[in-house]
Amino acid sequence: NGQTVEIISAPGARPNAAWLNYVVTSRARTKIRQVLKTMRREESITLGRRLLNHALGRHSIDSIYPENIQEVLTDLRLE
Repeated sequence: NGQTVEIISAPGARPNAAWLNYVVTSRARTKIRQVLKTMRREESITLGRRLLNHALGRHSIDSIYPENIQEVLTDLRLE
């Protein structure tokens, strides 16, 4: 209908799942879903690291080497 919308965003702005109710194009919907999925993944990784560090700290272990993690994952058939 000829209306123009100006979008002003903050440097650290992130999309909200509620935006999916307002977007019109499938391209916009796909991009929003993609960013939300990436954000959830990053949050899950951060939480996993915090939980691992907390568990290691309870056993007085400062850190473990990536190759040890890979070995355990392989042994447990998780990767």
